[in-house]
Amino acid sequence: MQFASNGRLVAICHDRRGPLLHVLDPESMRPLATKRLPAASQTDDAVRADACSGARFYLDNGDRAVLATTDGRIQAIGTADADGEPDLTVDQTWNLVKLIGEDDCLVRAMADWSGRIWWVSYQGRVGMLDTVAGGAKVLDLEEQITQPFSVDESGVFVTTDRALYRLVVDDRGAAKVSWRTTYDRGVEVKSGQIAQGSGSGPALVDDNLVAIADNAEPRMQVAFHDRSTGAEVCKSAVFDGGESATETSLVSVGSGVVVTNDHGRRSVASTLLGFTPTGGMARVDHADGACRVVWTNPVAAVSTRPVVSWATGLVYTMAKRPSAWGVSAWYLTALDVRDGKRAFAVRTGTGVLHTPRLSFVALGKDGAAYVGHRSGLVRVRDAERAKK
Repeated sequence: MQFASNGRLVAICHDRRGPLLHVLDPESMRPLATKRLPAASQTDDAVRADACSGARFYLDNGDRAVLATTDGRIQAIGTADADGEPDLTVDQTWNLVKLIGEDDCLVRAMADWSGRIWWVSYQGRVGMLDTVAGGAKVLDLEEQITQPFSVDESGVFVTTDRALYRLVVDDRGAAKVSWRTTYDRGVEVKSGQIAQGSGSGPALVDDNLVAIADNAEPRMQVAFHDRSTGAEVCKSAVFDGGESATETSLVSVGSGVVVTNDHGRRSVASTLLGFTPTGGMARVDHADGACRVVWTNPVAAVSTRPVVSWATGLVYTMAKRPSAWGVSAWYLTALDVRDGKRAFAVRTGTGVLHTPRLSFVALGKDGAAYVGHRSGLVRVRDAERAKK
């Protein structure tokens, strides 16, 4: 979910037929425009289906939703017509099937500082589109990619199932590897993961560093690397031994990151009735070449990418509490980003239909929080604001 410059909410949701792109009124939550996107191809590869779900997009400077579709295309879709009314019309399409092959699929697309659109594929191909001069370039890393990537002014950072990469544009306008740094990918697919290796995309933090979570045994580690050279600066183990894994992007908090423990999240059954997975969130900071775990909270945040608000100093996520009575209740939960203590928790619903799925929390300008679950979207806002 993202907010357009006119304040409308843009979101991708899924039903049984596949992904749907919506423009929503942030107050009434009523859909103002809806467009069905290409359905996922039929496959027995659950990892591929998860990585190439067609759920990731960004809004460009023209409020177009730019996304990698499940059928190997990148589309730029306008979210308003010439009069500013809600509308979803494909403005541009780039077909990349010939570049990636019919046996591959697109994971994510994102623009760099020069306006080029970079993309990554499940089988390890990385490429970019020059939206001005035209043409597309591709580089095959020959390693699996299931995670989003990050972009700064100087390059693109990609996590594969074996290494962390920095990619740049060479003198010929093609993508090339600036550096490659391996990490501890572990020995197996841990409980809560979809593939062996890092379950987090790279997160950009202060002091020209980039952070990832590895897949080490017995404890997962958060590692910080120099963006210019790829050299590992420091790393720190998080959560308990034998019960640590993540499939959630790290959240940058300036000098460090917040990491979510997804260990034990196998399916919806992991959170049925009063059950919860292992859970936990932690903050890891870097300072003077050393890493330290600032705090750890046992909150069971599942299938939701947290978000930090510097206005409130809180990190927001969706969480479930264990219940001896078998109550399957979900809560929008806020933790103090400084010490990890719970600031508040608001129940958003009960039952399996309120389970988050490949979701994240979005914050509106008025402080309202929006999060997706299996039956739709929910909004939580301050009671005093709601009265006005």
